[in-house]
Amino acid sequence: MRVAAGKLKGRIFNSPGGFRTRPMSDKLKSAIFNVLGDIEGLTVLDAFAGTGALSFEAISRGAASAILIEQDKRAVTTLRDNIADLGLEEVAHLTPAYARSWSTRHKAVKFDLIFLDPPFDDLQEKVIGILADHLSAGGTLVLNFPSEERPPYELNHLELIKQKTHGRSQLLFYKSA
Repeated sequence: MRVAAGKLKGRIFNSPGGFRTRPMSDKLKSAIFNVLGDIEGLTVLDAFAGTGALSFEAISRGAASAILIEQDKRAVTTLRDNIADLGLEEVAHLTPAYARSWSTRHKAVKFDLIFLDPPFDDLQEKVIGILADHLSAGGTLVLNFPSEERPPYELNHLELIKQKTHGRSQLLFYKSA
């Protein structure tokens, strides 16, 4: 895997492998960041971080910091190594935890940008709703959901502003008021 743009453009990082972590294609990643535009200085929550591709790309493109939440032990090990290899220890903070547990312990923490890319075999729709509460006013939430599933169009106080389908994935962009 590689970072597509920004200060880390071209840098390679590893994928943990296994069936639970679904590496995001460069095409899908590009589609997300084309919609997002300028993310300079934003704070990022990357729940279900998997490979870390979204956080690494966001930081490379100017995001101030990212919290990466991941529960899979193999993915956590790979993420820890990738953060060190990319020199992102100061801005990418790995939290080995279940997303719901993390949210319960950090209810007041808000982010400008939230990436939710849950495993397609365990979509955790209730957890997606809980994590949406961490979006700051004016923030954006990006949900990657299987194209054959009906996504949770109503997420608390958020407005669905854009929806794009790419192969097996549908990208949903929500904005907070």
